[in-house]
Amino acid sequence: PRWISSSIPEAAWGSALAQQSSAAYHVNNLLSPVLFHEALQHVPDNAIVLEVAPHCLLQAILKRSLGPNCTNIGLVKRLHPDNLTFILSSLGKAYNAGAQPRFQSLYPSVKFPVGRTTPMLASMIEWDHSNEWSVADFSGKGGGRSGESVIEIDLTKEADAFLSGHAIDGRVLFPATGYLTLVWKTFAKLQGKDYEDMPVILENVQFHRATIMPKEGSVKFLINIFDNSGDFELVEGGSVAVSGRVRLPEDVEKEQLDLSPPAVPRGDFLDLEKADVYKDLRLRGYDYTGVFRGVKQADNKGVTGKLEWIGNWISYIDTMLQFSILGLNTRELYLPTRMQRVCIDPRKHKQLVSQLGEDATVPVYMYRDIDVIKSGGVELRGMKASLAPRRQQTQAAPKLEQYTFVPYIGDKTVPVPQALTSLVQLALE
Repeated sequence: PRWISSSIPEAAWGSALAQQSSAAYHVNNLLSPVLFHEALQHVPDNAIVLEVAPHCLLQAILKRSLGPNCTNIGLVKRLHPDNLTFILSSLGKAYNAGAQPRFQSLYPSVKFPVGRTTPMLASMIEWDHSNEWSVADFSGKGGGRSGESVIEIDLTKEADAFLSGHAIDGRVLFPATGYLTLVWKTFAKLQGKDYEDMPVILENVQFHRATIMPKEGSVKFLINIFDNSGDFELVEGGSVAVSGRVRLPEDVEKEQLDLSPPAVPRGDFLDLEKADVYKDLRLRGYDYTGVFRGVKQADNKGVTGKLEWIGNWISYIDTMLQFSILGLNTRELYLPTRMQRVCIDPRKHKQLVSQLGEDATVPVYMYRDIDVIKSGGVELRGMKASLAPRRQQTQAAPKLEQYTFVPYIGDKTVPVPQALTSLVQLALE
């Protein structure tokens, strides 16, 4: 049939009366009972039903009879203040439901090319910002399932200002341990856990290049972690800065080496205080300030020492790398390029710190024969560093001075150079 008639029984749909919308058909429609229920049985599931009438009177009946899978749309509503808006919104509902109305039929045909004075439509469409909506924020300790994360670092912000203390050769470089911490936080977010309660292992970490932090402006790091393999890439400025593999250990205690503190032989070992340590590092080109001056005590061979813990993982692990530099028999500038393995157990670390009490320092040990650094709940293995070129005239050459008492009266003969030096010093004073 051309349509489903509710005034003619289904058995007579093939008759001449039911074929055309004639006067006889409408007379029969007025005189015959309405077979509405029988007609609705032919409406398929998930159909779009349009009610074409001066008033959408049958919407309630259609909703009860057709069920929730059908879309019922009335085109005109009696007593509506603006029926033009109502019918256009109804056509929009039909489009959203999957229909394809020919909206161009509502407007006069356009003859191309249009005139030069024809205004553009793009400027007439604007976003409605009158309402404010709550937006979920997963940048903190909440969950998230995306393997990609973008983290923005800005030294002018209070949360990132401490990074300006990581100055090397006169420039502020983003710490290598900062890369590791960003990957750790992103991986914990993927697991739906707090990173300070989740142990982590990073393996085969490659530092491809350093990132110079600007005094003003921000730097964006893009972190990709692949779910199946655990491989990660940290990208800055369109190129990979760090790559490696991250995983969650089943039993972190079995992942760390159980080593006793190394024996410190006597002899040429000297105890260095904090000022001595950073004077030595400054001569090498490391201009650490602020929280990155965390080596409280060490020996001149870099075997045993004590580190300061202030709750900052970036600065704490970086002080472990600083401690390993003290044992190098060179005054050159080195930057880390590879780490074979990094194991962090934050729960064990917090337990050790709580046992030491407030304002206590955490012991650090360097096992150079197996290339392992251990301190608290952190273990670093197989760190490789490469020689970095230094900028010229970044600091004055070190001078060695001494103060010697020269008696004014004496019987001993003084060499001429020493006598001239003493006279010049007296004149200068």
